[in-house]
Amino acid sequence: MQEKPKKFTFNVFVENTIDGAYIAHCMETGLVATSKDVNELPFKMAKMLYRQISFAIENNNEADIFHAAPPDVWERFFKFKGAPPEHLEKNIQVGGVGFILGQNTYAAAAGAH
Repeated sequence: MQEKPKKFTFNVFVENTIDGAYIAHCMETGLVATSKDVNELPFKMAKMLYRQISFAIENNNEADIFHAAPPDVWERFFKFKGAPPEHLEKNIQVGGVGFILGQNTYAAAAGAH
């Protein structure tokens, strides 16, 4: 019987910066991505999450995936979280084992989605 893929779901919070760029925070892992193009951020973050998960799984250390974002980012995230997220889901393989990477993106930035 084939093992059901493990599912990881992460929340990503996008904010705009003073200089017009955007910053994405993965709330559960503490990963941060920046871009001038807000539409690029979910894909940048998915790539970073894939690398983080792959490294942890290949080294038999799933706990290494999770390093929470700083408290001030969580505070801003909870203030904003009322809007529905954009959801991205991707099937990945690490060492022959299947995983599902789910990402909920919350955009606080004006015009971001």
